[in-house]
Formats: sequence, structure tokens, C-alpha cells
Amino acid sequence: MTRTAEEKTPKSLYGYELAYLGVLAVVTAFIGWLAENFGCLVFDGRIDSRYHILPLIPPYALIPVAAAVIFGDPDRWTFFGRRVFKKDTAASKILSNLCVLVICCAVVFIGEFCAGNLYEILFGEVLWNYSSQPLSFGKYNAIIPTVGYGGGAWLLMKFVYKPLMDVMRRKLRYKTAVIICAAVLPLMLADAAAMLIQTATAGAPMYWRLDIF
Repeated sequence: MTRTAEEKTPKSLYGYELAYLGVLAVVTAFIGWLAENFGCLVFDGRIDSRYHILPLIPPYALIPVAAAVIFGDPDRWTFFGRRVFKKDTAASKILSNLCVLVICCAVVFIGEFCAGNLYEILFGEVLWNYSSQPLSFGKYNAIIPTVGYGGGAWLLMKFVYKPLMDVMRRKLRYKTAVIICAAVLPLMLADAAAMLIQTATAGAPMYWRLDIF
């Protein structure tokens, strides 16, 4: 595929074009929506809107950006573009993956704790409750979702992120990626803003819910 001169020097972040990162952000936001509904189905026997109109959950959209800035390739961990382990050895590869996995799980644990308590303090709403799960730490933290979501983020970065970026670079024109970002990302942000406003004024919105068992 031939690119125009305009497309040959797109804006990038540590080697990753912003438009392709944006498209991948939409994909991971959708995967996050699916993952949360899978968790709801397993533990509560239901699926629902997850408080959003679109099947997209914005916090998950940050995974590609975090991957580009903080992690890079899990086999060769980079922090803001700098290699953490300078030599490529079997030990450094294992340690690199382990560090990335632990960081992902820690971010999930801390993020859920902060977000859950913040919503409850500001809006009086409990958006999720892990108290009934084994190895839970109050309403907002439990080992199973922490390892599940953190491990899922690591798996995305290790096995999906770079191959998908490579496919998009080959098959998706840069201008098309820009159009997708311009069309979908503002809608996703507007959906998140509407969720916050409705939560603050009338309670967390549940647009639909389907009880499976």
C-alpha cells in the first residue's frame, strides 16, 4: 500500500503512531467491556451495559498508551522508551515479563481501590462489590479480578498489542485510522461524561441488564 507524503511522518509516541494507538484504544475499551461482562456472568449470572451506552469502557482505552510509554515489549521492558534490562538473555526476558505482570496487577488493584472509593465518596454509589468473592479486601478489591484483569492486560501486551499494530500498519491507511479516532473517541468520552453526570445527579445509569441465571 502506497502512502502519501503526509502519511509518511505521522505523529508518534515512542515509535507508535498516535492514530493507530487510538484505534487500538477503541479495541481495548471494547475488550474491557467484554471482560467485565464475562466476570458479571461468572459471578452474578448476568450481563449488562456496565453503566455506558456504548460497549466501550474508557479506562481500558489507556492500556495501549501505557504499553507504549511504560512497558513497550514485555520481553524487553522499556520505561519511557529506555530499556530497563540492557542485555537480551533468557533470565532478563523472564524477569521483564514478571515485572510487567506484577505492575499490571498492582495498577488494577490500586486503580480499583481508588476509583471505587472515589465514586462512593463523591456520589454515594457502589459500582461493584467483590465482598462475596474469595480472597476479597473489602468491596473494591479481590485477588481473582486483580489477577484476571492484570493478567489480561499483560496477555494483551504480550500476544495482541504488537501483532495487531503491525497488521493495522500494513492494512489500515493512516488517514482511515485518524477518521476512526475522530469519530469514535469523542463519542466514548461523551458517553463517559454522561455517565458521570447522571451518576452525580440521579444515580449510576444501568441502560440494560440481562439475567442469564
